[in-house]
Amino acid sequence: MFRVKFLCVMLISVLSLGVQAQKKLEGVVRDRHGKAIPYANVLLCQSPDSTLLANTITDLQGNFVFDETPQQNTFLKISYIGYSPKFVQLTEDLKHITLSDKIHNLNEITIKGAKKAIIEDATGFTVKVKDYTSTQGKSALEVLEVIPGVLKNGTQISVMGKTATIYVNGRSLNLSGKAAENYIASLQADNVKSIRVITDPDAKYDANITGGIVDIELKYDKGEGINSGIILGAGIKKTGMVYSPSISFNYRKNKMNWYGSYGFYTGKFEKDIDQVQHYQENDKKYINENHEFKKTDGVSNNITLGLDYFASKKHTIGLLIQAGTYNGEDDSGIETYIYPEKEDKPKDVSIQSDLFKDNSNKNITSNLNHHWKIDSTGASLNTDITLSYIGNDNSHLMKSTHLNDVYSGNSQNIDNQNTILTARMDYVKSFRNQLRLETGWKANVLKRSIKQGYVEFEKVETTPQNIDTKYDENIVAGYAKLDKKWKTNSIAVGVRAEHTYYKGNTEEEFSDNYWDLFPSFSFRQSLTKKSSLSVSYLHKIVRPSLSKLNPYRFYNGYNIYQQGNPNLKPYYIHYINLRYSIPSVVTLSLSHSRYNDQIFLDPQRNPKTNEIVNTYQNLGNSNKTSLYLYIPLRIGSWWRSNFSAVANYDIYDNQYQGRDWNSDNLWASVQLYNQFKISKTFTSEWTFFYSTKRNWFETVIDPRANLNIRFIKSLWNKKGSISATLVDPFRWNSYASTLNSGDIHLDISESTDRTMLRLTFSYNLGSNQVKSKRRRSTGAESIEGRVK
Repeated sequence: MFRVKFLCVMLISVLSLGVQAQKKLEGVVRDRHGKAIPYANVLLCQSPDSTLLANTITDLQGNFVFDETPQQNTFLKISYIGYSPKFVQLTEDLKHITLSDKIHNLNEITIKGAKKAIIEDATGFTVKVKDYTSTQGKSALEVLEVIPGVLKNGTQISVMGKTATIYVNGRSLNLSGKAAENYIASLQADNVKSIRVITDPDAKYDANITGGIVDIELKYDKGEGINSGIILGAGIKKTGMVYSPSISFNYRKNKMNWYGSYGFYTGKFEKDIDQVQHYQENDKKYINENHEFKKTDGVSNNITLGLDYFASKKHTIGLLIQAGTYNGEDDSGIETYIYPEKEDKPKDVSIQSDLFKDNSNKNITSNLNHHWKIDSTGASLNTDITLSYIGNDNSHLMKSTHLNDVYSGNSQNIDNQNTILTARMDYVKSFRNQLRLETGWKANVLKRSIKQGYVEFEKVETTPQNIDTKYDENIVAGYAKLDKKWKTNSIAVGVRAEHTYYKGNTEEEFSDNYWDLFPSFSFRQSLTKKSSLSVSYLHKIVRPSLSKLNPYRFYNGYNIYQQGNPNLKPYYIHYINLRYSIPSVVTLSLSHSRYNDQIFLDPQRNPKTNEIVNTYQNLGNSNKTSLYLYIPLRIGSWWRSNFSAVANYDIYDNQYQGRDWNSDNLWASVQLYNQFKISKTFTSEWTFFYSTKRNWFETVIDPRANLNIRFIKSLWNKKGSISATLVDPFRWNSYASTLNSGDIHLDISESTDRTMLRLTFSYNLGSNQVKSKRRRSTGAESIEGRVK
């Protein structure tokens, strides 16, 4: 053993002497803090054409060595990911070579951790999907459910307790609820590059976006050919089958990129709705019970066709057409019992009602887009012109038979036509001193026409209505935003100006004309390499949806309906947020919102007909303080978990029915996500959601819960997958509330047959290297959402 060691030592010594006999080129590479940079690339090049003579990498101590004898006119080029390349002359001190940090984005600071999966800035953070979670056999929706700060309850997606607007590649998706869920589910997770969560949308965004934004960035590859995908979805439930297939394609050849998609959703749903009203008449208390069994059957279709023409490296022209339809009917049977409060409920039904509703909705949007990359510094100009049409034709017929054989009922038909013209332009410019400017303008022109026929017959009070409504609205906006970044902090300041003009005509004319300024501010400070502290302020507006402005009757039951109010005004929000974050450990956020002239439903009871009329009103102010907590847990290589919780404290300060109305409310919601990796191709996911009892003005909403269990199997080298999901298997996701307002006491409970076994098969056809289409918005999303 001693001889072996001795021979090795002698051999190493001889080799060392041989190496030392040569003229070597040695050096050390460090960062600005003096720490060694291992595995940096070191190239030995010759001038004037930078011919490569030799190359090596640094060791763990940052050392490098070349055995070759340097020739004349030679230099070193040293580079490493995250640092600016450096050119070094051999006459310089090679023992003290320092690389400078390279900054890619003006207001981003990378949180270093496992694969640098999360990048934070002052208004939110970006998750690099591949580095954060597994994408094997998943859809974008399944990835979205595990992103920090994002909560999903049913079809509702929120960010840190605030309703989220979904964007794709920087543009609003213009879908919500089930339609948005279906679209996101149609995107393959392998095609998602990152997901950006904007907790505090600044002046760049429409002032009526009051919640958060979830922006899904899709990959941009450079291959040519065809890429397509197919998803076959079906649900098994007690009412029968639910179907949701979809197909998409993308074809790129030379300067042309064609893309399109088609999907439909159809199924039957049932809902039980119980409404118990307590009221007083002639000094005697009564109970009015409504028990409704509702059956819904409908079909929705959505189609997208688009073309991108890459005219040059700087100019891209795009054409986008989106269309959707929904046709469905509701068939309800309503049993009404009316009896004195201290007596037993009678066996016979006081009123038997049949309610029929036909709904036909259609929309089509065409968009022309021009994108101009002005120069190599990142300056760009984006222009959109959009024309949209949204039409709704809804009919309603209620037939009632009373205990004494008196026949009554009402019928209603609404024909709603909307045309929207939108133009927008956005300019981005980066400067050398790490300053970034974003500015632009946007204009919306809305023309709305509604014809409503309403007849009520054989009641104590008959109120026939034939209302023709014309409504015009113009909103013009401009914004400017500046970002500045230093080594450990960043700041963003912006302002948005919006001018709103609208004019409507029902039985009387109503109009308004006003300017608003919406400032925004955000600041972020890095405390350590992994932690940061951010503060932001926003000013927002909530304009009433157009249905709330028009005095229509929308029946929720035999004797309960809602009615619009043309005198509604928008309400305003002041929002401030403080956030502390260590992305791989914990995120803690404390926010406060002030709502001025908030819109609520004001319930009133008609003593003659015993009807409850809910009318929208600007009823006063409220304050909301929220504490958000997110903790990612990595229990093992096979088990990961995410815990999210939001605690809210609401204070209402209202003028209601001629008196002061003050109240406060403490409530919370939690979500727990667990992912179990059973094998390389088989995973299981469990998502649990719970919300405590809460107050919404005078309505008390009971606790709610939901549980989804999913099993996913990837197939054929990740090109396909099959999943089975148990949706609400224990039927926890039901709704119950109690309203106490003046002489109204109303209990409502709803149970929908959400429980189902959902099966999904997906498969990617063609090449995954085909460049993805430029999924973009039409520019009319904010106003289209208020029209529907």
